[in-house]
Formats: sequence, structure tokens, C-alpha cells
Amino acid sequence: MTLAKQSNTNTERETQRQIVDLLRGAGWLVFVTSQPAMARLQLSGLPDLVAFKHGVTLLIEVKSDSGKLRPSQAEFFSRLSEHLGPCLRHLVARRIDDVTTVLDGIASQLDRARV
Repeated sequence: MTLAKQSNTNTERETQRQIVDLLRGAGWLVFVTSQPAMARLQLSGLPDLVAFKHGVTLLIEVKSDSGKLRPSQAEFFSRLSEHLGPCLRHLVARRIDDVTTVLDGIASQLDRARV
């Protein structure tokens, strides 16, 4: 009996679950907007995850390695980009490391702000 070789790439759903677990474990309030029940309420292009902690908001679009932004998602990001700053971040996450890199940057910014 042989076992099928597992792929090293996660699906968007697996990556999203890892990101939600990471953020909630670190005390972030996370809303998953890509759930089917939310789809009819969703603004066109709204990212999959919206997370809040200590005055910082993360807007996270989860994509697979080969996934591309839909035109509505690109338009959302374009309209949002002029409002980004230390308290509002938008990112496309293809793996959990993309989020941990942003979290590290936020932590160092908050540490500097407290000094």
C-alpha cells in the first residue's frame, strides 16, 4: 500500500484557518467575512478577514500561491490605500508567515510608541 504524497501548499481555507487561530491566540478579535452566511452582506472586494487589537485593524485577503485578486478586491485595496497607516493595515496572505511578518512590524511600532 502506498500513500499519496502530500502537497506542501495549503489551500486558501487551510491558510485562513491557521491565520485565524494565530490571531485569536494572540488576543485579536477576528471576523471571517468569507463565510457563506456573510457573502450576501459583504461589500464587493472586502477582505476575507478583519481583525482588531489595541487600536490596530488588519484587513487580510487570503490567497493560495497561485490565487489572484479579483477586480473588486484590487479596487477595494486601491481605494483603501490612501487611508493606510500604522493603525490600518491591508495585506494579501498566501501563508501564515505573511501575517507573522506584519505582526512583528506592528509589535515593534507599538513598542516604540509606548516609549
